[in-house]
Amino acid sequence: MTTWQNQRWADAPLQNGKYILKKKLGVGMFSATYQGHDQQLNRPVVIKTLAPGLQFHPDYLQFKQQFKQAALKLQQCQHPHLVSAIDYFEEQDLPFLVMDYVPGQTGAELLAAGMVLTPEKAVHYIRQLGAALQAMHDGGLCHGDVRPANIIRRPGTDDMVLIDVGIVCDFTLGIRQTYANLLMAGYASPAHYSENFTPSAADDLYALAATLYCLLTGKPPAIARLSSTPMDTTDLTIDQRLLQVIFDFGLQPAEWRSPDIKTWLALLPDYEIPAKIPAATPLMDRATSIASQGFPKRQRSLLSSPLKLLVFTGAIAGALGIGFGLALRIYRPALPGDSILHTEQSFPPRLNWPISESEL
Repeated sequence: MTTWQNQRWADAPLQNGKYILKKKLGVGMFSATYQGHDQQLNRPVVIKTLAPGLQFHPDYLQFKQQFKQAALKLQQCQHPHLVSAIDYFEEQDLPFLVMDYVPGQTGAELLAAGMVLTPEKAVHYIRQLGAALQAMHDGGLCHGDVRPANIIRRPGTDDMVLIDVGIVCDFTLGIRQTYANLLMAGYASPAHYSENFTPSAADDLYALAATLYCLLTGKPPAIARLSSTPMDTTDLTIDQRLLQVIFDFGLQPAEWRSPDIKTWLALLPDYEIPAKIPAATPLMDRATSIASQGFPKRQRSLLSSPLKLLVFTGAIAGALGIGFGLALRIYRPALPGDSILHTEQSFPPRLNWPISESEL
């Protein structure tokens, strides 16, 4: 192990003290992430490197090269809704990527706290994240791990930032499936479970559609299967236009998905974002907000008054009577029985009429 891994990770120096590791944020199958501090600029940063156990993997040099290529490409991607990569270096045979520290809560934390998003807000956030993903794809880079845990909302704003760019190495099928089932369940496309999987922009699109579904429902969609089976959405009280974009153009095998993020985003409904409605509030807070603002006033119908209804009905009846009378006068026949309105009547002879016997 390296020197900084042998010692207590807190306050471990890197680059001759330029960066100080402060806190471990997470260790995954492919990488480890730490919160650090830039001593020269006096600001918090996030430092990412390969997972410690990968140093003993026979393909470690290949993994390190993949990490480096992804880090250098990320430095070239600049977008307001994408975390910025500010430095890359290698120390003691480990690659390190230094990124901006983005304060705030992740989408997963907000959902766990009871966040409720309107369709307008959910689409607003997804458009931001989609634009960031498109910038990555234009730069030849895939995120590889899009899900609510890897998006952060800046405090006091409606700005979402895509963080923690995935470093996906060429592991065996079994290891990739384990990662997809444990960490990306519901967000991993069917391609993750294939033998010759290579991360692509289409997989980011699948994960973005799944993230939109989660923001609307509070839970990820069902785990993808190799055999495509349409999901029953009849019990979902979501705008059907959104469901169509999510399922028909997002959560599909690659050949049926939209060709790119930009095309998929264009299919989303154009909602107007109310300026005074909070981005996301717990259920009770939303109820209080609605009660304080009042419900929209219902417009009174023309027939809401009983008197008006009576007058309206009488007018219709009078008009029908006048019209019927005019029809009789205009189409008066010359002889009885010439029209359906003037049917000739006949009676049996008087002598044949039955009479009752006199009681006297």
